Amino acid sequence: MSTGDDLWAARRTSFGDAADNYAYGRPHYPRAALEWALPAGATTVADVGAATGRLTETLLDLGLSVTAVEPSGRMRAHIPAAATTVAAGAESLPLADASVDAMLVAQAWHWFDVPKALAEAARVIRPGGALVLLWNLLDTDDPNTLLIADAIQAEE
Repeated sequence: MSTGDDLWAARRTSFGDAADNYAYGRPHYPRAALEWALPAGATTVADVGAATGRLTETLLDLGLSVTAVEPSGRMRAHIPAAATTVAAGAESLPLADASVDAMLVAQAWHWFDVPKALAEAARVIRPGGALVLLWNLLDTDDPNTLLIADAIQAEE
């Protein structure tokens, strides 16, 4: 492994100590947003950088077959048992070519070696599929949300 690869490996597993806090405090992703983003007829998806499975939960609720890809064992321990879990990073997915209708990444894209992750996405997503990148952001139009964000020193 090169020095650059070592850096990415360290980054992608750096949150293991916070797994319990992530499982407790991370917000869910809106079902309507996922229904909008997924390609029509999608049945099989990969949640890459799945962390504790917050996105995985909603994908399962949509009736999808989900492979949750997460390098941290402490994070993977929280992923719902109904999903298939694999220990890997976005740069080397243990998935077959053209095997998923969509690859979803929630709040994790910035932790990936992007050129390698894009190559893997192109390899595993079926023709007509989608790469879906998601973030939960603060609603800066809502004054109550801003008050809470200020109180907990949240980033916008």
